[in-house]
Amino acid sequence: MNRRTFIATATAATSATGLAAAHTADPHGAWLARWRKLRDAINDHPTGDGAEVEAIEAERSGIEDRLIATEARTLEGIRAQVEWLKEDADGFWCCDDHRRVTARILRALEGIA
Repeated sequence: MNRRTFIATATAATSATGLAAAHTADPHGAWLARWRKLRDAINDHPTGDGAEVEAIEAERSGIEDRLIATEARTLEGIRAQVEWLKEDADGFWCCDDHRRVTARILRALEGIA
């Protein structure tokens, strides 16, 4: 192996290692767990309305925005997005958010494959 080949190989290996290390975890699983707790808190709330429910709903909505807008880089992240999609669309599949997150899942799968 000549010096040029060695340097090219070492650079490629270092770049690939850095990329893999940078994407060893996605936040999606933690977001999904928090989203479920907030969803259950809203569903279990005695009155289902008021300032407390509005605050819970605002946080839940923010998590949904991140789940939709953040492209997953791991299979675990993709799985969390699909699980959210399935749970949130339970009984219907009609809003644009579902279409958007599905498109992100497909792009992420293409990048991993």
